[in-house]
Amino acid sequence: MDIRTSTLFRNVCVAASFFALADVVHAGVITSGATVLESETFVINSATSSLAYNPGTFSFGTDGSGGPSPTVNYIISGSFDVTSWTMDNGNTKWLSISHVNLSAINLPTDFQMPDFINSQFTGGTFSGNGDICSNIPSGVIASCTTTGAFPTIVGERQNGAISFKAFVPVGEAAYGGGSTYQINATASVVPIPAAFWLFASVIGFCGFKVRQKNQNAV
Repeated sequence: MDIRTSTLFRNVCVAASFFALADVVHAGVITSGATVLESETFVINSATSSLAYNPGTFSFGTDGSGGPSPTVNYIISGSFDVTSWTMDNGNTKWLSISHVNLSAINLPTDFQMPDFINSQFTGGTFSGNGDICSNIPSGVIASCTTTGAFPTIVGERQNGAISFKAFVPVGEAAYGGGSTYQINATASVVPIPAAFWLFASVIGFCGFKVRQKNQNAV
C-alpha cells in the first residue's frame, strides 16, 4: 500500500471512528471502557435555576389565525448525577450528566427529560457541542457539513457545586423549539442512617460496661 493510499485509509478510519463515537459521546452516557474518575449526585437550587421551554410547534386557530408555540419559563427543582471520566489515563477528561430528575409546576405533558451531551472537562470548566463536525480534528476529512439545531452545554464545577447553561433542541428549531436551562446545584450529602447511630451507641455502651466491670474487679 503506497503512502497516499495509506494516509487516505487512516483518515477515513479516524473519521469513521468519530462518527461512530458521536452517538455515544453526545448522548449523555459514558463511553464503554472508560475509567470513571468521580461520580456525585447534585441537588438543584430552585431559587436560582430555571427552564425556558418551547415545544417547537405551529398551530392554527378556528378563525384562521396561528403562529409558533410560545416559550414558557418554569422554576425547576430536582437532582442529577455528574460523572467525570477518561479514556486516556486522565490526559483528556469528560463530564457526563445523567439520571436527570426534574420537576416544575404546570410542566407540559409533552416535555421530555433532557439528554445532556457529554462535555470536555478542563480544570473546573466544561463545555460540549452536539455538532459532530465541531469535534473532528481539522485535516481528518476534506469537509463536514451538518444542519439543524444541536444540544450545547457550558458550565463550571468546583467546591461541591456545579452551574451550567444548556440548550436541548425540541420539535422544529425554525419555530424556536427547544429547552434552555440555567442550572445551579450543590452536591448531595448522603445522611448516615439512624440505625448506624443506634448501633454505634449500643457498642459504646457495651464498651463502657466492660471497662467498668474490669475496674470493679481490680
